[in-house]
Amino acid sequence: MKLRDVLDHDRLLLVACHDCHGKTPLDPAGFALRVGVHTDIADLLHDMTCPVCGATDITLGSHSPLDARRPATTLTPDAR
Repeated sequence: MKLRDVLDHDRLLLVACHDCHGKTPLDPAGFALRVGVHTDIADLLHDMTCPVCGATDITLGSHSPLDARRPATTLTPDAR
């Protein structure tokens, strides 16, 4: 997957750490400006560390906070 794909689908990069088990979303725009939109996100792994603990044992993927949202449930008045 390229940075262009992540940007086109309004997604965030997701850094998942295997040491501290933290999951941190990152804005892909800064990476695209620095390395170009045609860069594969797997190529970013060599220079990245976990933003929480600094470990290098990480997985990089994409995440959409909008897809994770569930529709709000409607509240019904109490039947008394």
